[in-house]
Amino acid sequence: MKRLQNDFLCTLGVLLTVYACRAQGLELRIMSFNVQQPNGTGWDSRKVLAAAIINNEQPDIIGTQEAMNDQRDYLIANCPGYRCYGLGRDPGDSGEGSRIFWKEAAFTIDSGSSGNFWLSTTPDSPSRFGGSYNRICTYVRLVEKATGQGFSVFNIHNYLPNESDYRMQSARMLAERMAGRAHGEEPVFGNPEGYPSAHSGKTRFVTATSASGRLLIETEPAV
Repeated sequence: MKRLQNDFLCTLGVLLTVYACRAQGLELRIMSFNVQQPNGTGWDSRKVLAAAIINNEQPDIIGTQEAMNDQRDYLIANCPGYRCYGLGRDPGDSGEGSRIFWKEAAFTIDSGSSGNFWLSTTPDSPSRFGGSYNRICTYVRLVEKATGQGFSVFNIHNYLPNESDYRMQSARMLAERMAGRAHGEEPVFGNPEGYPSAHSGKTRFVTATSASGRLLIETEPAV
């Protein structure tokens, strides 16, 4: 795991981690980036640095959290070479998202094996198990152009720490979806932002249930 310079991240006030991942011949650098929604967080003063982090680190894949549509559009416009997939968590593709970015020159998206679902009992429409906010998972199947190797990435922004029951339900749903994905023989990487410990019950559940899966665990804030 590579951690960025502390002054950069303290200025941004975000949680961000870059992981080096290897599986079935793939060598990927996957970034988990909580962009933070723009309301009251100083986005106008942060956005240049947010783009600079991506352009400096050049991760292969970025799992973002909280980004609204205008933030997504800014990062697409100011981070050359990346494509983006995912919906906002609220009706009409609005609200925060768990969107995934990838290097267009290196990977092709398999749109038929990519999508979104909500962490709820009605996963096909904007909803939630409980709490105040809808929760969404975006997932993509990408194919590495150089090798033809496919893999999947699942990205969520989990429920709040005091919503432990909902967090466990979302962990169970994430694990089931990862295990039941198309092309199950290929590597899968889960980026469940909000899992604080490799020893938590939620983390053990996802790791144990997702056959051939790799869980990206945020063990500490990158500040």
